[in-house]
Amino acid sequence: MEADRDRGTLHTPTRLTVGEYLDRWLRDLTGVGGRTREDYTNLVRRYLKPALGTRRLAHLSPPLVREMLADLTKRGLAPRTVSYARAVLRRALNQAVSDGVILTNPAAGHGLVPKLERREMQVLSAAQVHGLITATADDPHGPLWTVLLTTGVRPSEALALRWSDLRRSELRVTRKLRRPANSGTWVMEDVKTAKGRRVVPLVPLAVDALTRQRDRQAVEKLVAGDGYTDAGLVFADPRGNPLRADGLYKYHWQPMLTRLKLPPVRLYDARHSAATMFLEAGVPMKVVQDVLGHSSMAVTADIYSHVTPAFKRQAADALAEYLERAQ
Repeated sequence: MEADRDRGTLHTPTRLTVGEYLDRWLRDLTGVGGRTREDYTNLVRRYLKPALGTRRLAHLSPPLVREMLADLTKRGLAPRTVSYARAVLRRALNQAVSDGVILTNPAAGHGLVPKLERREMQVLSAAQVHGLITATADDPHGPLWTVLLTTGVRPSEALALRWSDLRRSELRVTRKLRRPANSGTWVMEDVKTAKGRRVVPLVPLAVDALTRQRDRQAVEKLVAGDGYTDAGLVFADPRGNPLRADGLYKYHWQPMLTRLKLPPVRLYDARHSAATMFLEAGVPMKVVQDVLGHSSMAVTADIYSHVTPAFKRQAADALAEYLERAQ
């Protein structure tokens, strides 16, 4: 300690508790969207502070973190939730290390949580997507299903689209629609990354669907009269108000899939279905990354690794055809 003092590297342990530090970290957190901040706050409140909040930050160790995560697992929490709790704690403590509050991050070690097995992705096939689009062409939400299934935009991004975002056969993604927890109000947020702000091309099916949507909305405006709130949204309720993704899934998407005898995929899986079709159609991975708004091509490749067997078959068939021509 005397040598560290003489070198100017003596570290004085903080008297902050883990709970006090997490509160301060959440208060000063920047660079995240409102939904992410809510998720972090809920995880801190529900899991991290009850387990570790009263402990001194300087006394936190990998065994204590491992014990906390094991307890969460014993309580029956999903492995993904336990992993997310660890990730939030690790991010917070990384900041503590950067600020010189602690010397090392006790949540950054290996083996703290079991490795997650990736859930098998549920997607609709190209034939199923075509049948769905055809069968719902005249449905009130048919244009929305068509846009989701042919562009790969997220539901929150589609529900935030304004007519001013459309340019002939492409649309601009710049914002998303979010409803804060325990609130009836809706918030428009900018897409948080440069990759997320993107231009997405539209197939003719989507252009036709959006034309029908504009015509239907014009009729709804006439019917509602002064009761219509015109925010310029492409997809809105009959009075112009934003649509709720959870309500769409429960009252429209799920019943529609049941009626058409299609697999019960999530609304978000429309994005996965679109990406899978892009890749199986031979669209380069880099282009799919840009269309989806992923931060890197590695993210796209990791998420859609289930398409790899189809690629391998295509590669073998292409090689066979090449060898056949070489004879």
